[in-house]
Amino acid sequence: MKTNNFFTLILSMVICVNFISCGDDEGNGNSVNSGNVIKRLTAIDIKSLDSNWQSLLEIEYSGDKVSKTTYIDYGSGLDYVVVSEYIYTADGVTEIVNYHTGNEEYSVATNYTLNEKGYIEKGEVDDGGIWTFSYYGDYMTSSILLHNGNKDVDNTYNFNEDGLMISNGYNKNIEYTNILNLGGLYLGYEEDFYGRDLGYLQYTNLLGKAPKYLPERHDGPRMFQYELDEDGYVEKVKVEDFTERLPYRIEITCSYERIK
Repeated sequence: MKTNNFFTLILSMVICVNFISCGDDEGNGNSVNSGNVIKRLTAIDIKSLDSNWQSLLEIEYSGDKVSKTTYIDYGSGLDYVVVSEYIYTADGVTEIVNYHTGNEEYSVATNYTLNEKGYIEKGEVDDGGIWTFSYYGDYMTSSILLHNGNKDVDNTYNFNEDGLMISNGYNKNIEYTNILNLGGLYLGYEEDFYGRDLGYLQYTNLLGKAPKYLPERHDGPRMFQYELDEDGYVEKVKVEDFTERLPYRIEITCSYERIK
């Protein structure tokens, strides 16, 4: 599995959206709200407030599972499309990612095995890479990618007993709002700022649940503001980052379909 280019940096952070399942674990990203309305994500539109950059992610389902996603990049001057397909078996899933960038086209396939909860525990990539994942209950605590015995990816995520990720390998302090994360947004997974491949998996519900509440800030410089729809799902997110390395402002618009 390959690491995406820099222009997917912002996308990867915001598209990690877990679809809404029919579970009854109220208060988590996979749960129903108090009005018993269940929705799942069908599209997410992301735009920069400081430039012409914009992108669109469309999500397709087969039954209650994500079967295909299509990501299109606009405004960067690059012809970049990523189509991911998911083929499910009795004890695993195969992910086929087709990259179309400029005049280049290539595909990457990964065969994943699942644990007893249906979360990925291992992935074998067709280029020889090996993914392994660990969990604390329903929450992912580590993701590791090995190539020829060397670690290409080694990420950790620390959750408390309330289902909140309080830190990871990049952020030491993550503060939360009191807004339930009904939409299952994975806004705290800092490694996805760098275009890691996990961004193509988390919204398929294969890497555990999202944090229980929506984040307010990461270590101070990164702040989130939310607009909710009438059912309590996130309609818009404004993200501001004030770090000197890469300050930016983006706006994310989420679209859902009601399934109950």
